[in-house]
Amino acid sequence: DDAAARAAYEAALNAEPNFSPALMQMVRMDIRSGNPSAGISKANQYITASPDAFEHNYAKLEAMIANKQYDDTIALIRTLLKQDEANAKLRYYLAMTEFEKKRYRLADFIVGESLEIDPEDYEALFLRARIHDALSEEDVALVPGIAATLDTVLELNLDHLEALWMRGVIYYEASNYQQAELFFRKILSLNSKTVGAYINLANTLKTLDRGPEAEKLLQKAQELDPKNGLVYFALGTLYLNTELIKLPGLKDMDRLKMAKINFETAQ
Repeated sequence: DDAAARAAYEAALNAEPNFSPALMQMVRMDIRSGNPSAGISKANQYITASPDAFEHNYAKLEAMIANKQYDDTIALIRTLLKQDEANAKLRYYLAMTEFEKKRYRLADFIVGESLEIDPEDYEALFLRARIHDALSEEDVALVPGIAATLDTVLELNLDHLEALWMRGVIYYEASNYQQAELFFRKILSLNSKTVGAYINLANTLKTLDRGPEAEKLLQKAQELDPKNGLVYFALGTLYLNTELIKLPGLKDMDRLKMAKINFETAQ
């Protein structure tokens, strides 16, 4: 209920104009809805009204990064660092900006500085995991540490959706399908509209020869996002694997026809 959420956050800020977490959540709603420019405008409104609320700037930085205003973001961070040189969060946003610019080594150095100041900032830790994931294509020695970093993130925040996602994928790629299943189910318990989690969970169950369950999950994903090609592709592979995945009640030729229809729809 976005409208009710916004009203509640605005009421919080009316009661306490310096309450930055409410502003952050409103801005993140704009970002998730694909309108980061509105988030920037909202942040500017409250920054102007409460210039002493330093943390209001964090909401603006997130929206600027989402809006791909990378150079302007870096310039603003440098200005803010002059006011608070030891600010870990500003370094986190600087590292995030460099990450989005694909300057991974520099981002890794900066997020390391952030974590030296605040080693329990789970957002900075998750960013480090993402950076190392990007760098691991050239440096495989980083791979074992990614899982450990994600575990630390989840110790600090059990409901971190993106960390749960990455950890589940790591388990899946390591053929630990039982653990992967637990992580993808956890995501769906937190947000039942996460289409990608339905796909990943279905793909996990396919490897465990739990075809009927996988089919139901993909049909649910299809209901949620009928124009998502990945859903149809996953259904196509489910029907195609007649020798490995059992689907009682469907003949092989019927399955092959359904596979063809789903692949064509995906394409």
